[in-house]
Amino acid sequence: MNINITLRRRRRWSTLSIVDMGAIWHVYNSFKVLLVFLYIIIRSYVDYVYIAFLLFEGRRKMIKIIDFNKELQNEVKNFVIENINNELDIKDKNTFLKITKDLDNIEENYINKGGNFLVGYDCLEKKIVGTIAYTFENKIAVLKRFYVSKDSRKKKIGYLLYKTLEENIKFNNIKNIYLVSGKELECAHVFYKKNGWKEEINNPGIFVREGAILYKKEVEE
Repeated sequence: MNINITLRRRRRWSTLSIVDMGAIWHVYNSFKVLLVFLYIIIRSYVDYVYIAFLLFEGRRKMIKIIDFNKELQNEVKNFVIENINNELDIKDKNTFLKITKDLDNIEENYINKGGNFLVGYDCLEKKIVGTIAYTFENKIAVLKRFYVSKDSRKKKIGYLLYKTLEENIKFNNIKNIYLVSGKELECAHVFYKKNGWKEEINNPGIFVREGAILYKKEVEE
């Protein structure tokens, strides 16, 4: 009697073990399929990011930073005025004419005064996508005309323009440089402060329109 009971118990445990192993194997296969599925998704995403990066790098290499020349006079002037109209709300005509007067003759107001005017040029689309410059007002170096077109922002073009001009400033042994920026240009203020510019209370003789902030930076060697 005892022997039969023992055999029945053994058979029951054997049956349960087989059922358990089957369930474990099923879970294992399901988990393996899930891992393969996740691998495919992650790999596809990585490939997509890599391709996007290559396209971005290739596109950025088509942007050249060039020195201003007379042939670009009208195109540069129109580009800067378009950006001013997009970003600043200057209703007074006399004020607008005053702050854009330097654009009438860029070579005279920048190059011939010992400054420089750089242009970000899209070689693929053959158009200007950014500008930056510096000139001298009352023998004081002033950074001006720093603009990047809306469809070209967040592509490091502004950073490339700024760093190129900064190297030029260092080469010319300029110790201090100023700039004037409208209060409404919040993103520009973040960029300036991030790159070492500080608000300046003492105006050394630079024209600062109403509603604008004067910045100063000590140029490191």
